[in-house]
Amino acid sequence: MDELELQILIRSSLVALLTAQGHADWEVTAAYQPTPQGRESTPTLYFFELPENLYGWQGRKDVYNRDTGVMLRKESQMYRSGFQVQGLYETPPDATSGPTAATITRVASMLINSQGFRKLLRAQGVYMERVTDIRKIYMRNDREHFEQVPSFDFTCTHERSIIQQSTAASRVESRFMRV
Repeated sequence: MDELELQILIRSSLVALLTAQGHADWEVTAAYQPTPQGRESTPTLYFFELPENLYGWQGRKDVYNRDTGVMLRKESQMYRSGFQVQGLYETPPDATSGPTAATITRVASMLINSQGFRKLLRAQGVYMERVTDIRKIYMRNDREHFEQVPSFDFTCTHERSIIQQSTAASRVESRFMRV
């Protein structure tokens, strides 16, 4: 599974679970896109990829096709891909109810850590490892107001493979000789 497929899977799974929880109006989008997207006025969860690590050793499996005489070698590697999720929503100062940035981040953390999310990912060969604690940092926004930007990280494991073609041995001889 490549990066885009993994990001689409994570986003679509989170959107489905948010909708099931009654939060269909919350946005889920990739952060740091190549073109400026502007800021959403609705509760928004931004996510982006963190460094990726190899897990274990690269596996190899050879398969011979008798009809074509071609040997195919599939090499597979497990990867640990990390993501960070940030919640952004500027709550009006006079608000007495409704979501805050911390609220939407907490809900996202619980959903990503839920069995439902794990089941959706597992169906595509992706496995959850862990969700970290929520960090609450502050930034100065585009209107020079201080705003909370809570975030958390999560790690999932998935496989990537390559297939290479090579010719197979056409003849094997075995001889016993004196040394």
